[in-house]
Amino acid sequence: MKGRLLKRLADSSYKNIAWGTSFDEIKEMVEKHSEDEVTVNEEETIVYDFTENYQGFEGVNAIVIYKCNYVKELESVCLMLSNKNDSNYTDEMLYEGLTEMFSELYGEYEDKSYEKIWTTKKSTITIVYVMDGMFTVEYEAKRN
Repeated sequence: MKGRLLKRLADSSYKNIAWGTSFDEIKEMVEKHSEDEVTVNEEETIVYDFTENYQGFEGVNAIVIYKCNYVKELESVCLMLSNKNDSNYTDEMLYEGLTEMFSELYGEYEDKSYEKIWTTKKSTITIVYVMDGMFTVEYEAKRN
């Protein structure tokens, strides 16, 4: 399971997209690589992408939300992972796999009941077990 669900990310950003990347660049990159329709909010600060069988995991779907600040520069990415009933993975397997993978990449983490938090030079990465079949993974740029 290691390395399959999420790939190693330079500077702890999602898919090597640098913090501060413009909304238009993000939208263009996501449209180029997405299998599904990409949507944006009216203010042009959020790009939504949907993926079935995320990273090859049957029954694990993801909504990826790229969030920009008021000057339309990337400041966070949130993945909402849905572990459907017909998935080959239990919630525990996914949560443990994510925890192990991020621990290998980023080392020690802070454990807060149903969430785990890794802190790097440029980012904070948080995995949250929301409820049965639902997880979030959030990459957030650190404020200077």
